[in-house]
Amino acid sequence: MKKRFLKYISIILVIFFLLIIYLSTFGIETDKFNSQIKNKINQKDRNIEVEIKKIKLTLNPLNFKVNAKTIAPNIFYKKKILELEYIQAQISLISLIKNQIVSSKLKISTKSISFKDLIAFARVVSKKSELFILEKAIEKGQIIVDINLNFDETGKIKNDYEIKTILKDGKIKLLKNFNFEKINFLLNVNNNIFDFKDIKLTKNNLNFFSKNIKVIKDKNFFFIEGDINNNDSILNNESLKFLNIDLERTGFFNTNFNSNNKFSFLIDNKFKVKNLVLSSDIILNDSQYKISNFLNNYLEIENKTINLKNHKIRADIKKNNLTINGSGKIKIQENFDDVQYKFDLKDTDFK
Repeated sequence: MKKRFLKYISIILVIFFLLIIYLSTFGIETDKFNSQIKNKINQKDRNIEVEIKKIKLTLNPLNFKVNAKTIAPNIFYKKKILELEYIQAQISLISLIKNQIVSSKLKISTKSISFKDLIAFARVVSKKSELFILEKAIEKGQIIVDINLNFDETGKIKNDYEIKTILKDGKIKLLKNFNFEKINFLLNVNNNIFDFKDIKLTKNNLNFFSKNIKVIKDKNFFFIEGDINNNDSILNNESLKFLNIDLERTGFFNTNFNSNNKFSFLIDNKFKVKNLVLSSDIILNDSQYKISNFLNNYLEIENKTINLKNHKIRADIKKNNLTINGSGKIKIQENFDDVQYKFDLKDTDFK
């Protein structure tokens, strides 16, 4: 009798463990919770509709959780559609037994979708007017967004949320001179910190790239720090219009340069820049400088042009002080000569 009892117990345990292995590995598919999910979403906003296929449930026996995943769902908001790759939620086993879905973690991943369409969807949902301006400015680009959310016991989203974004081949036209194309970057968002990585963009045939630019949002301002660089760029008037710099008035033309720049500054809610800190290492490969008629009365210079070559320049801006140290070759008459120079502009002179 005792042996038979042990035999039954062993068979039950084997079946139980095989069931756990099956549910952990293969899981089961069901549409039992679809209506419950839709009702919960409608409670948040009646304008939101969700199109869900079957949900696959897989067991995580180590923490008594169930992973629920649905493939290719769609979200509709006032006729705007957001196509998703998947939605995955982590549900407590107890809540599932009670025929309820109480999620502690939620992952949402979009398909590769139009950058403009995503901003249009976000604008309609959030009702933020600034997104309307951005939507109109975006001309093209494909984007993928992954969202990781954690919930507390009351169902409120915790502050440790994470959003990962990949943008490819974007093009933005904000104003007449603020036009950028071939925009590519990775973006991680975590608790009001926007961390841009591997940025590449083009403006007026100037190619810029950056390893990292970080934006930290506070109540009254944004703190921005990072780097931006370029290689073998030809400087022209179109490139500098958005900085209100007229290159022809400065006298320089045919300028080819490389630069590595590190910066940080604050922008307040009135878009005023404060506490600018900038360190730049510039290689001026070639440039020409057209002197004024006044100088030409004192210097006999052919074609009124001074040639510059192979200049290494270090420029630093801090607390309204600009310091420039440089050296290179300069040609005033027939031959190139070596030259060193230093500028130190403060306060009024700097402005």
